[in-house]
Amino acid sequence: MSSPESAGYWFGRGTERLDAGLFEEAETCYRKVLEIEPGHAKAKVNLGMLFQRRGQEDEAERYYRDALATDPGLAQAWFNLGTVELDREKPAAALDHFRKAVRLEPGVADWHSALGSAYQRAGHPLDALASLQIAIQRNPKLTNAHIDQGVCFLNLGDAASAVASFRRARELEPSMHSASSNFLFALNFVPDLGPDAVFQEHVEWGRQVTRQAPKKEHGNELNPDRKLRIGYLSPDFREHALSFFIEPILDRHDRSRFEAVCYSDVEREDAVSRRLRGVGVLWRSTAGWGDDRLAEQVRHDGIDILVDLAGHSAGGRRMLLLAAKPAPVQVSWLGYLNTTGLATVDYRITDWHAAPKEMERYHTERLIRMPVSQWCYRPPAGAPEVGPLPALHNGAITFGSFHNLAKVTPQVVALWATILRDVPDSRLIVAAHGADHLAERLGAQFRAHGVDPGRMEGRGGMPLDAYLSLHNRVDISLDAFPYAGGTTTFHSLWMGVPVITFGGENVVSRGGVSILSAMGLHELIGRDGRHYATIAVELARDRERLGRMRRELRPRLARSPLMDAARYTAALESAYREMWRACCAGRLCDAPAGPIN
Repeated sequence: MSSPESAGYWFGRGTERLDAGLFEEAETCYRKVLEIEPGHAKAKVNLGMLFQRRGQEDEAERYYRDALATDPGLAQAWFNLGTVELDREKPAAALDHFRKAVRLEPGVADWHSALGSAYQRAGHPLDALASLQIAIQRNPKLTNAHIDQGVCFLNLGDAASAVASFRRARELEPSMHSASSNFLFALNFVPDLGPDAVFQEHVEWGRQVTRQAPKKEHGNELNPDRKLRIGYLSPDFREHALSFFIEPILDRHDRSRFEAVCYSDVEREDAVSRRLRGVGVLWRSTAGWGDDRLAEQVRHDGIDILVDLAGHSAGGRRMLLLAAKPAPVQVSWLGYLNTTGLATVDYRITDWHAAPKEMERYHTERLIRMPVSQWCYRPPAGAPEVGPLPALHNGAITFGSFHNLAKVTPQVVALWATILRDVPDSRLIVAAHGADHLAERLGAQFRAHGVDPGRMEGRGGMPLDAYLSLHNRVDISLDAFPYAGGTTTFHSLWMGVPVITFGGENVVSRGGVSILSAMGLHELIGRDGRHYATIAVELARDRERLGRMRRELRPRLARSPLMDAARYTAALESAYREMWRACCAGRLCDAPAGPIN
């Protein structure tokens, strides 16, 4: 047995305390180790881990690097250092550390899984997939690896394989509800899956979780005309597509009649988070909170209407919270353009173009249609000026796609290829996270349809200003299907680039139809895929018309109801009031489904 004066004795005691969850006692033991043996690398690693648990990343990194200075072959230290960088949202920096750990100890399945996650977040989906498949070979029951593999497949445009991966994760760990939300989210991208099948999967999931969720009692004063407290719940109060639509609303709320509270699940707040904090709302940083704690906070805050802005996106982090119904009225809006499947979510905010009458049957929520559109857009501050039509100086038409790659399915590529074949010398720029690393793969798909892959250019993730400036190289944007664009369509129009779209039978297929209809640009909306291609080809041949649209689209969007924040917010507040009156009258979900004027 080691002597109490030895480093080994204290290291053993520290590890016992660590395994028992007695972290403060473990820290004391490891510090004793370093008093006796200052170069004890493993004690430094474990101290670093303790600091990392507390969110003290700089201190954790110092200990890990000190350990590696003593023993560069300490794989655990390299791995832990990678997790620090990943927590800092620096996946490219994490990659080098994870690769070193895996080279030193190639048999650890979790490490291959972490390497795959870092590759994915750094925009290397093929490398990510390879690492994740190694992880699954080593441990077929590694649920997180199946989930990350599903994300990879989705970002490769292979929604069917993504669905299979998420289904397997759900089978392995039924209590991991993020697997179910990812599964439901991925269904929206499967081209040949009808709305009935997608709806039934949402409903079945909703029934299961609603049965399990403990319901909350509400003590809100049922006065139909009093000032209301509106809670907005999201993990995306940051540099994210959501900010372009939620900020004008938070800015314009009538504070004499409505008080807004933002529940921010953002792990690392940024400049956008700080700007949103400054618009006069009560802000609660809820990242790391359990659902029970957040539910109690919602009740304590007296929230009358809780508006979820994420749905099943981002792993459906707060769907179980919504199942417990911490507020008397619950609403889904913006972040997930389909049903939640939850009977406890009373309404979904949409519009008549995005969700016609025949789509009501695919919702567990009552649909509230805004007068013009489900969106109100505020363009990025400092967006570059609209440049001249690119075709005028390069002599050929350039098409563009600015969607995430999950939307660029083989069916989409096939339709785009027909357009490129019919417009000689035309080119296509695909700009998305990871598109630069997938350019060869995408090029091969176009080659299979008789299009020279040299006509396709892949551009990876980039800062917002560079992303917007790239539109000045594009003449026409092509929408995707079955999951149409939303934010990308707004950005294209703001940069003077017309967008060609068509609506399908799924709710998520009609975002472009909604936006272009609100602007009166019906001539850019196809009846189906063939008509969509015809519109794109004919517009490409009419340079004069293209040039005119280039000049007119930004001012036209600026004058449209899509950017009338005062009008939109007033209509939204009227909708909230009608929901609350229905609640007070004991007839929740009986609010009118038509436009609210």
